[in-house]
Amino acid sequence: MWGAGVLASASAYRMGCGYVTWASFQSPEENLREVPEVLTAVLTDPLLWEKKWNAAAVGPGLGVTRAVADFIEKLKGRDLSGVVLDADA
Repeated sequence: MWGAGVLASASAYRMGCGYVTWASFQSPEENLREVPEVLTAVLTDPLLWEKKWNAAAVGPGLGVTRAVADFIEKLKGRDLSGVVLDADA
């Protein structure tokens, strides 16, 4: 379901969210040819958690797995000004 991630990240960027990073369990780079402004990351990369985030949208295209549930649990520990849980989340 890569299309959901493309639409969500491209929309966030176009609405003026600033730096937008699309993170998934597999590298989404090749799916963003149409939206080169969006940065990419892999959810299992420990460096992702060292970066400062202001908000997160979770769900579009991720699938329903234990790994997604674990990610949401870990996300609860972050101090974010906004969180959107949608679709598979």
